[in-house]
Amino acid sequence: MANIITPYTKGAGYFLDNQNLPVGQGRKESDIRTCTHCEVVIDLYGAWKDDGGFCGKCFAPICGPCADRMLTHGCEPFIRKIEQAVDGTVKLAQHRRIAGLDAPPADYVPKVMVAQTLKRDTHGNV
Repeated sequence: MANIITPYTKGAGYFLDNQNLPVGQGRKESDIRTCTHCEVVIDLYGAWKDDGGFCGKCFAPICGPCADRMLTHGCEPFIRKIEQAVDGTVKLAQHRRIAGLDAPPADYVPKVMVAQTLKRDTHGNV
């Protein structure tokens, strides 16, 4: 007997809600994955069959709301959203640092003041 593996179940988790019941009498078993676009857990044999979608670019199952959004916005992987947020935060911090908008550290002494204090003698005279 050949073992057929569907590509979208590779790496899937396994859900078992046995409630101490035999199969067919309330016991539920299913493969689960996370949506590659929003990280929500997808029951591959439950509501996903009716409402879910499949992203051809990610080659992975996606949830229903992401499938609807993909029609207008295209493929938006969750990892790309994280990278964009981190990139924006880093660029903002870099801009604030270059523009001088960040408050200096508490122990920061400007170089001009350091040069002036070196020129003074012990009595404060220049």
